[in-house]
Amino acid sequence: MAVGLYAGSFDPIHRGHVELVEAAASCLDGLFVVAAGNPDKRGSLLSLDQRRQLIAVATEHLTNVEALAHAGLVVDLAQDLGVDVLVRSMGKEQRVEMQMAVTNTSLSGLHTIFFSPTAATAHISSRMIRDRIRREGLDGATDLLPEGVAALLGEILATRDQEARGSRRAGATAVGREGFSSSADVNTA
Repeated sequence: MAVGLYAGSFDPIHRGHVELVEAAASCLDGLFVVAAGNPDKRGSLLSLDQRRQLIAVATEHLTNVEALAHAGLVVDLAQDLGVDVLVRSMGKEQRVEMQMAVTNTSLSGLHTIFFSPTAATAHISSRMIRDRIRREGLDGATDLLPEGVAALLGEILATRDQEARGSRRAGATAVGREGFSSSADVNTA
């Protein structure tokens, strides 16, 4: 058997991703699941490390799977790790996936194994989940998330919200102090 690498944005990881990981892990001796960063991609919900944490939680039941994060070229990481094959989904973006596979093979010599989604998860996308979270809160997306992921994602989002509120308050306080350093600065007319 062989070792594979499945890379994606996983922003956040969802049930369809985990289904693919389970299928690939059953065919391989080992599988690296990598939260890969695209510096040009806007609108990310999570940092690379937060995505890696969610992958680890979602795949903890699979003993031959390791969660990683990487901001460079995936083929470079694959070669550094000594993987034998790349793993991809043959879902909605088939043409793009095939082009990527051809490019990866020409850059690294690594072949890509494709797994198709099941009818139960083919409709799920990370973008759909991010949109639901923005519109309805986390509760609007929990049915699409793997077990354990919703709880950790909730903690991550709550911490980020608290930090954002804290920085807004600190900013308002700083402006208030700078703008009105004494009562003589306030126009009461």
